[in-house]
Amino acid sequence: MHSFGPPDPALNDVGAVLAQAGEAAMEQARGNSGTLFAVFLGAAAEPSPATTG
Repeated sequence: MHSFGPPDPALNDVGAVLAQAGEAAMEQARGNSGTLFAVFLGAAAEPSPATTG
């Protein structure tokens, strides 16, 4: 994929990427393990308490 212009900061945000992956995984989850992995991705997208504030 080639794009022109300034880079999208959301593409450099690991939390945003994990959140998007978690949403996509939840939409396509099949069975318990797929759902658990989607929840894991969503949780990994959340900021840690040590980095907030």
